[in-house]
Amino acid sequence: MTSQRRYRDARAGRVVGEALPRPGGEAARLNGLGRLGVVAVGLAVVAAAVFVLRTAILPATAVPTFVRRLTLVNPTSYEIQVDVAGSSADGWLDLGEIAPKSARTVEEVIDQGQRWTFRVRRAQVGDAQLVVSRQELRRFGWRMTIPALFIEHLGAQGPLVPRSPELDDVDAGVPRL
Repeated sequence: MTSQRRYRDARAGRVVGEALPRPGGEAARLNGLGRLGVVAVGLAVVAAAVFVLRTAILPATAVPTFVRRLTLVNPTSYEIQVDVAGSSADGWLDLGEIAPKSARTVEEVIDQGQRWTFRVRRAQVGDAQLVVSRQELRRFGWRMTIPALFIEHLGAQGPLVPRSPELDDVDAGVPRL
């Protein structure tokens, strides 16, 4: 289209010029990116999205690991309630009630990490906490006997001071807290 014809069309009120820019024409040169630049920007956006996904979203949705089986033994004549948490002793997981002179096996217990904090309660008497290392639990086949003296004296003389587990019941192969 010649410039003289454009001038006449413009004066007559008709559309002047082209409706769409030609590929690779002036519009592509004006943005300064070109195809290679667009690809580079696209890759940068994808990399940023992957970074955010890996650092912010995936850790929050991580699937916990489990211990296949944990057996708790109650050698006393009292019914007790046992809960477990990690070393920070928050977010308690209910392991259930254990009848007098019996054992309870809990399947698929969420792994509490290197230090397991057990909260042992006697109804209307009180509760106390025992801390056991993961290594000790593993060494005794994830089977633990709650010490009878611990439960019998629970609440009788006020709150108990948490102590380290006593693992002197080697003959039976069962750790004692």
